Amino acid sequence: MTIDDPLRYRILDQEVLRDPDICLVYPLRPYPLDASIPRTQITRILDGMQALRLIDTTIYLRTASINIFNGMVSLTFSCDGSHYMRYDEFLTKGVAFWYGITA
Repeated sequence: MTIDDPLRYRILDQEVLRDPDICLVYPLRPYPLDASIPRTQITRILDGMQALRLIDTTIYLRTASINIFNGMVSLTFSCDGSHYMRYDEFLTKGVAFWYGITA
């Protein structure tokens, strides 16, 4: 089941990640019906992650992941700060939140 299910979270080791054919291992699948994150929100989440990656040269998004099944986004910053939050909460946060600015 693991080999035929590319949408379930798993950790790949260095050897597997170096294989240029890894993308071809899994057949094309439709977006899962049991996903907690709507397919339409994935691009918005990725755009938000990209903005955090490029927002500052000192404190920036170092790693991130999206778990479409439990609806969570994981973010780790260069300052070793980590956040684990629901995708909809992530989408409502603005730049001011990440800089610690309050209105």
